[in-house]
Amino acid sequence: MRARWLVAAVVLTSSVASAQPKDAPTVDCELFEVSLTTTKAPPPLDPALKPLEKKLAKPPFSTWNTATLLSHTTKTLAKLKNEAFPVKVGKAAVMFENQTGKSQLQLTIQVDNSKGKRVLGTKIVIEGSDYFMTSRDDGTQHVLALTCKASK
Repeated sequence: MRARWLVAAVVLTSSVASAQPKDAPTVDCELFEVSLTTTKAPPPLDPALKPLEKKLAKPPFSTWNTATLLSHTTKTLAKLKNEAFPVKVGKAAVMFENQTGKSQLQLTIQVDNSKGKRVLGTKIVIEGSDYFMTSRDDGTQHVLALTCKASK
C-alpha cells in the first residue's frame, strides 16, 4: 500500500513540475509600500525610496512631504499565477498576464484594505521600467508602487 502512495506522489509531483515549462516567461517585480504624511520639518527621503523620488515629487503624491517605507518586496512571477505580496496594511496580489511588445507587461493587481474590502482590482499595461502607483487613505495616505520587467 505504501508503495502505491509513493508512486502516486511521484507521479503527482512530476506532473505539477511539468505544468510550468522551464522556458515559460517570467517577470521580476518589486513592490514598495509607503505611508505619506505632512510634517513641519520633513526629513530627507529614505535612500530605499530613491527609485520613487520622481513619482513622489508629482501630484497627487507631492501633496505630502514625508514618505515612510513600510515594506519592500521583490518576487519573480510565473505567467498566469496569482502571487501574494506581503504588505503591512491589507493585502496585495499581482498576476503576470502577458508580455506585449519588447517591454510592455500586462498585469492584474488586487489590493484589499486592512478590513478585507477590495479597494482595487484592475488590469494594467506597464512599461518594464515604470512604476504603477496607487494610493488610498487609511488614516494616512497609503501608497503601493509596483514595477515589473521581463526576466532574463
